[in-house]
Amino acid sequence: MVSYSLYRYLESDLHLKLNFSKKEISVEDIIPPVTQYLNLSERDKNMIVVRNWAYLDDYTHFQYNESWHQADSFKFVLLANRPFSH
Repeated sequence: MVSYSLYRYLESDLHLKLNFSKKEISVEDIIPPVTQYLNLSERDKNMIVVRNWAYLDDYTHFQYNESWHQADSFKFVLLANRPFSH
């Protein structure tokens, strides 16, 4: 099975141009649904929240994701390398 990235599909197959993305990392109070789904205890108060938005060349918002991480096991590494295409 061959797998391609979503971005490659958008650019190569659909011929859409990607413009930029925005990433936000914050420490927030845990909200009830997160406590329930992650089986957290009452002593857990905060988590690290990572939100990401991506936009096409015409500023159309096409992607959003959000992830919640426990602070005692969170590690953030960023490697951004996108070849310039004409």
